[in-house]
Amino acid sequence: MTKCIHRKISFEPIDRTFLRLSRQWLEDKEFCKLIMAQPVSLETQEAWFCSLSERRDYLIWGLKSVNWIGACGLKNIDPDACSAEYWGYIFPPDFRGAGIGSKMFKFICKEACKSGIDKLWLRVAETNEAAISAYQRWGFSETQSKEGGVIYMETCL
Repeated sequence: MTKCIHRKISFEPIDRTFLRLSRQWLEDKEFCKLIMAQPVSLETQEAWFCSLSERRDYLIWGLKSVNWIGACGLKNIDPDACSAEYWGYIFPPDFRGAGIGSKMFKFICKEACKSGIDKLWLRVAETNEAAISAYQRWGFSETQSKEGGVIYMETCL
């Protein structure tokens, strides 16, 4: 697969097609380890999806090329602290390393600013060296010591 595909990326509300495909992604053990995802039952995933329209602490966008290739968003949104947790993932692996993550982060920064958020934080597996390197390039710095294999980072917008 060629790395130039990233030029056609769009950020869209997720739908049931996304939900079905992301279910397959979450069955990939290496991917789940990379993004620190726990197994989720079909019922739990459905309840989460149905709750999105009511939630004020969680925003999600799907990444689409020809097909869905990932997601990004903000969670643990705290309006009083003007902060939120940034998260994002790209699947399949062929799309990684092509600049999509950078586009994703820029998109989320714009959305965060629209929502009055001026500080982003994240959790990343200490073994996810590619993500850590990207986060550092984007201005994140480590805020806590490694705890249970997890690094906490933050940046101000």
